[in-house]
Amino acid sequence: MSTSPPSPPRTRTRASQKASGGPVTIEMVAEAAGVSLSTVSRILNGTAVVSAAKKQAVDTAIERLASCPTRWHAAWRGGAP
Repeated sequence: MSTSPPSPPRTRTRASQKASGGPVTIEMVAEAAGVSLSTVSRILNGTAVVSAAKKQAVDTAIERLASCPTRWHAAWRGGAP
């Protein structure tokens, strides 16, 4: 009797996370904005000077990926959480 090895756990791709209403990740933002993960992190945390063009690209990517701004994004933009 031959048994097949157990199947690996199914992992969700970024596309399936977004399609199913999953969270928008920093990786998704970086990919959509065409910048590195560290650039997204620096922009969101305000820990380094980043060009206006990159900041705009990240902001646009967040707005496109998120159906509504998250609390941290609203706070980052200066709005009410």
